[in-house]
Amino acid sequence: MADVEKNEQPTQPTTMDDRLQKFFELRLARNERRKQNQEAIKDEDKKEKQISVNEEKEKRIQNLVNKRKLEAMVVKGEYTEVRDKLLSVTAEDAEWMVKKKKKKRDEDNTVDVTSSRTHYYAFKRRMISHNVNSQEYQEAKESQKDFYRDANNLNYGQAPIVPEENVDRMIDELDKTIQRRKSFNRRRTFFEEADIDYINERNRVFNKKIARAFDKYTTEIKQNLERGTAI
Repeated sequence: MADVEKNEQPTQPTTMDDRLQKFFELRLARNERRKQNQEAIKDEDKKEKQISVNEEKEKRIQNLVNKRKLEAMVVKGEYTEVRDKLLSVTAEDAEWMVKKKKKKRDEDNTVDVTSSRTHYYAFKRRMISHNVNSQEYQEAKESQKDFYRDANNLNYGQAPIVPEENVDRMIDELDKTIQRRKSFNRRRTFFEEADIDYINERNRVFNKKIARAFDKYTTEIKQNLERGTAI
């Protein structure tokens, strides 16, 4: 009986080569399972995406059918257009439209001075007072072969002669912009006892921004330098 039980036990690798072979087989099995798992994940993801695409397609088709029905009803005079539209809108769609309108309204009321839209509107306002002479523009374009220069142009630093009135107009526009920017600055509290570490107003604002960002790292170094105990 003992001999039978001994024979039924699995054989263990006895030499180093047998162990390495067993380890190699385990690695192959692991890589195979990993590959199967990745393929199963890809198939499942593909099925989910296909389901979402089909749902979206069915929704578009249903909306198109509802729109055609609405147009037919309006033509027949059975329902007014506004009433039928309201009746055909679900609660979820109505809530989504309200959120979308609110988001657009908030974006319109929010002023972001760094956005491209703000820069575009500012440029349009500045261009209102400028009258472009199309005749001068055409003459300049015809007289210059490289009117539209690119990065490979070798005529660097060469510019056509600009009329004096155009230069004066640009200077006037810049002066108006500077004055307009000054009027937009809000009045801030001024501390007379604060250290003067600036040479003009722009430098004071710049130093203030730098201090706000790096003072928590450089306060101790600055104090050591002032006391003369810096290492």
